[in-house]
Amino acid sequence: MLTDDNFRFAKQAGATHIVAHVVGNFKKAGTDTLVTDGSKALGFGYSNPPDDIFSYEWFRDLRARINAAGLELEAIENFEPAH
Repeated sequence: MLTDDNFRFAKQAGATHIVAHVVGNFKKAGTDTLVTDGSKALGFGYSNPPDDIFSYEWFRDLRARINAAGLELEAIENFEPAH
């Protein structure tokens, strides 16, 4: 959801700051890190984060894109369970 279109929409809706939620690379099967007990009714499945999501460059570029939309990066919430 951290897209330029969503940043523009947030600005149009009157937002001034963004709280970036960076988790969201879960899979339902595979050999990656299990996040829950494996029950289909509970949890998210398997965590499969890209290796570079927490790099300095990734955060720098995210902040630049948010600022380009006229917004400020206020906070970052959550992190990949596999990290």
